[in-house]
Amino acid sequence: MIRLLGLMMFAALAGVGCISAQQSTAGKPVSTDILRFDYTHVSFGPVVKGETRDTVYHFTNISSEPIQIDLVSACDCTTYTYPEEPIPPGGKGTLKITFDSSSKEENETLTVDIILKNINPATGYAFVYQVSYDYDLKLK
Repeated sequence: MIRLLGLMMFAALAGVGCISAQQSTAGKPVSTDILRFDYTHVSFGPVVKGETRDTVYHFTNISSEPIQIDLVSACDCTTYTYPEEPIPPGGKGTLKITFDSSSKEENETLTVDIILKNINPATGYAFVYQVSYDYDLKLK
């Protein structure tokens, strides 16, 4: 009986040791942020229906590899321009947005998705970022 109890304690301690060893030998965490925006939200304030508003989002490549925007997606009321060439490490870029309120009937907060060609090693999918803007619609 004492032998069995001793064997069980040994097995339990050996298992804890294995878990500790696995945790201590794990690799360094992978950085999952490669793009930093100066700001990610803009408030246009009062906008009379039919008016347009422009803004520019500034960003920096904070990774050690060039990054490239693959796709930008927004609602039909938003047009945009972005750099099509790769942005080197430490390089800066801009995302220019124009909002057209002609088709709007109420206040909203809208998002713009930025999808990179770069793959996030933590997920295996492309990096995706979002910026947003809001407005206070004034009907004519």
